[in-house]
Amino acid sequence: MRNLNKLIPGFLKKADLYLLENHPAIWVSKIHYVAFFAVSLISLVALWQLALPMNFASPSDYETFFFVMFIPSLIGAVIWALFQFIFNAEKNYGKAGNLSDFGRLGLNLLALSMFLSIPWASGMITNFKVSNSISRGKFVEEINDLNRGYLLFTARPREENYEEYYSFPLTPYSFYDANLLSERELMDLDFSKRTWKEAAADLEKFQTLYHKYGGWGSFNENDILTNYFEGNRYDNSYLIDNEYEVESNLQAIANAKNWNIFLVDWDVILALLFTVFCLSVLLIIIKNVTLKHFLIATIAGLLLIPLLGIVGVIGDEMDLGRDENIISWAALAVFLFAGWQSFSIFRLKKFSGFKAVSLILFNVALPFIVFFGAAFIDINDSLFSYDYHHYHLREHDILGLLYAGAGMYAFGWVFVLKRLYRKLQSLPVN
Repeated sequence: MRNLNKLIPGFLKKADLYLLENHPAIWVSKIHYVAFFAVSLISLVALWQLALPMNFASPSDYETFFFVMFIPSLIGAVIWALFQFIFNAEKNYGKAGNLSDFGRLGLNLLALSMFLSIPWASGMITNFKVSNSISRGKFVEEINDLNRGYLLFTARPREENYEEYYSFPLTPYSFYDANLLSERELMDLDFSKRTWKEAAADLEKFQTLYHKYGGWGSFNENDILTNYFEGNRYDNSYLIDNEYEVESNLQAIANAKNWNIFLVDWDVILALLFTVFCLSVLLIIIKNVTLKHFLIATIAGLLLIPLLGIVGVIGDEMDLGRDENIISWAALAVFLFAGWQSFSIFRLKKFSGFKAVSLILFNVALPFIVFFGAAFIDINDSLFSYDYHHYHLREHDILGLLYAGAGMYAFGWVFVLKRLYRKLQSLPVN
């Protein structure tokens, strides 16, 4: 532990001491350590990307870096959450007021958001490097050169309806530029009978660029051009056996230039922020209950999912209704039962482990109450039925319902549940 302490810079130790003496609630959250951890990791990734030369044959894609950097961020978040559970200021140093929950929730949200930012920021740095590794004009020029050379290998019959026989996989999908040769222009070029010298120049450029972007193999210029001008390109087509690799590398660069980034979508971000909110609330729940009852509640919650599914199947077999409707009614019954057990704590005379577990389950379900309530009364299933033209609208509706429930929980139910937890903790065990 002493060796680990030596790795902590002096300014962070001073900040830690200042927060301990002047702002103990912030000190307990260890938000300053989380910020240092996140900034350090992101900075290391930035330096790494600047130091490494760009390899067009294997451009680092955003998704790979996202998942690679997700591992240390997840480990850091778990260690931080364990510290938050072990060091319980409220249990050890007296009861905190209701308003302190808002501050604690905010600090939890900030800390978890910082951990979540590590893979995104790391991936965006990678995306920036790939995007700026070659100018857009140069990239378009090289795609055109690749497609001109690709025509020398493609075995397509010369028929009137030739549009049906052409495909140009080396043009990245969803990449548009005014100077990019269209399929029509490439097909007209193929019919225009290039001279041997022009075709040889195109082939030379193609070989250079094909190897640059991850292709392999060597081509005999004389054989390829002879077959091409004799109209026997079937003899050339077998030489292009890894265009998928080249296409994937070109697509990765095109995505970087278009900033078409994995998981960077407003709906996805809102959904992940809602997950962060639920985890932040979960940490507050853990601080108010014993580990034993929290683990029991976790196991009970995990078992409820398949049990509700079994109830739905049984009800469907017994012609009691559709399985999803039966599951909804059963879930509502469980929620109401847990709520009844939770509010009965106000009349309780001694501690009850069963009611403690019920209170945890009721607490976890409450942020989702608006969403499940809307789903329950949605008779026509319009909220969940799939329709391509309205799919994104439904995504917004679902996220809106989730956030409405989260808001009601944070600014209303949290005070009631806090009183229930305090009442339960004050009761004698026997």
